[in-house]
Amino acid sequence: EALGYYEKLKKADPKNADYQFKFGGALGMKAKEGSKFAALGMLDDVENAFLTAAKLDSKHIESRWALVEFYLQIPGILGGSEKKAQKFANELGVISPVDGYLAKGHIQEYFSRYTKAEVEYKKAFEIGQSKTTFQKLYNLYTQKLKQTKKAAALKLAFEKYKTYKMRTHFIAIGGSAMPNLALALHQKGDNVTGSDDAVFEPSKTRLAKKGLLPDEMGWFPEKITSDIDAIILGMHAKADNPELLKAQELGLKIYSYPEFLYEQSKNKTRVVIGGSHGKT
Repeated sequence: EALGYYEKLKKADPKNADYQFKFGGALGMKAKEGSKFAALGMLDDVENAFLTAAKLDSKHIESRWALVEFYLQIPGILGGSEKKAQKFANELGVISPVDGYLAKGHIQEYFSRYTKAEVEYKKAFEIGQSKTTFQKLYNLYTQKLKQTKKAAALKLAFEKYKTYKMRTHFIAIGGSAMPNLALALHQKGDNVTGSDDAVFEPSKTRLAKKGLLPDEMGWFPEKITSDIDAIILGMHAKADNPELLKAQELGLKIYSYPEFLYEQSKNKTRVVIGGSHGKT
């Protein structure tokens, strides 16, 4: 059903990279579920869909990740190639250094070159300092390298936030409430970014003073990457917001303003301040 849906979308808008990518993904899932003989007949179409998506959008991260995995999993006689996988890992590195190092580490891990994978995952963690980059390196230590001391040290550093800064992105960072949370997280040491189609005073000046005011007004889905820990959604962000759709596609954690406050305070004593004015 999904395959037919994306095929129609692809035909209706052939220059849409997301439709090409999703069509290739749906076709790939169908190939996995069917017989090996049937799957062989689908490989070219899967590859072409991912390649088309990457060609249409020079910053399309998901299609490049899909191509890395495709060329690793497919036998060489059918077009699989470490060199091809590496090519798209390099392209990921240009778009997002964190994704680039994660992809290169994944390639090394796939071929059981665990020491080289460690080098790449450590670079990803040092730059991204996210749960994703931590988990990749931690799993490598515990499951492949069997280096429990390194794993324990990494986990301790992560849990104490000695080297880790949470990556949080605000969709619709303007308004009256959202800037307060963004500024609080920034003061705590987290890596905070945000976007909006308009930001007014006094929020504009307050965000600008701390370097949190978006450089450009508008929505930029290419800024939503897999190493973001939390997306905080403002009230005026619509369901079809491009950044929200990208976050959903990547499976990122998405919170409303009150949901995020709850997550941050559920293990603490919570105090509620009432009144129409002066609460902040």
